[in-house]
Amino acid sequence: MGTAADAFAKRGEALIERLAVFAVFRNLIQRVSERRNDPTTPGMRAGITDRPWRWSEVLGHRRFPTRSRLGAIPRP
Repeated sequence: MGTAADAFAKRGEALIERLAVFAVFRNLIQRVSERRNDPTTPGMRAGITDRPWRWSEVLGHRRFPTRSRLGAIPRP
C-alpha cells in the first residue's frame, strides 16, 4: 500500500512541474497571437519582462545547483 501512495505522490509532483513549465512557456515565451504580427507575450503585457524569453534562458540554469552535481552522460 505504501508504494501505491508513493507512486501517486510522484505523479502529482510531476504534474505540478509540467504545469509550471507550461505556465512559463505560455506567459514568457509564446506570443499573444501567432496570426497577427504581434511580438508581445502575456508577460510583456503584464510588465514582467521587456522581451520574449528563449528556452535556453529558461532551462539554462539549475534551480538548486548545490543539491547534487550532474555528471557526464555515459555514451554507449
